[in-house]
Amino acid sequence: GDFPVSNRQLAMYLGVSQSMMHMSERDGSRSLTTEQSAKLTELMMAYRSAQKTGKAQKALFDTSTRYEKDIKLMINRLKTDAVFFSQKARMLQKKLDEMSGKHNEGLHWLSTVETMLENYSGSKREGSYKWLDLQQALVTKRLLDTGIVARAKLKMEIALAKARAAESRLLSRELK
Repeated sequence: GDFPVSNRQLAMYLGVSQSMMHMSERDGSRSLTTEQSAKLTELMMAYRSAQKTGKAQKALFDTSTRYEKDIKLMINRLKTDAVFFSQKARMLQKKLDEMSGKHNEGLHWLSTVETMLENYSGSKREGSYKWLDLQQALVTKRLLDTGIVARAKLKMEIALAKARAAESRLLSRELK
């Protein structure tokens, strides 16, 4: 009852069990060792001294100063995050735009290759036919790499980066 901490915390401080602390404090059926009693007395005297001398105000001021420093650090971190994620969103958007362009280019090339394959279907130009066949396989793979699923994943990354940037800016303003 004399300290603003629980009996459990006091027991930890003294290095005794919680039940031992309870028995020594409540009914005196158990006693703390001389060393433990001295440690408890020293703590009690320091606590009462702090109450009388105003040291609590200094501790509060120190805590407040540390808290302000932590908030400033957090604000700076949030501002840095906001810039980082905004830049990341722009970079990913550029990548998405390039991916969409490559996809459209691939569709046009596939159409061209298929038209050429139709033209060579009865022809004796075996080398050209193999080259076109290879081009068809390569462009089909590229179309899968730049297709709707790949673009959807990239759009999701862009949305997440924008959301993190916005949330970081909002939190930094709230902490000011």
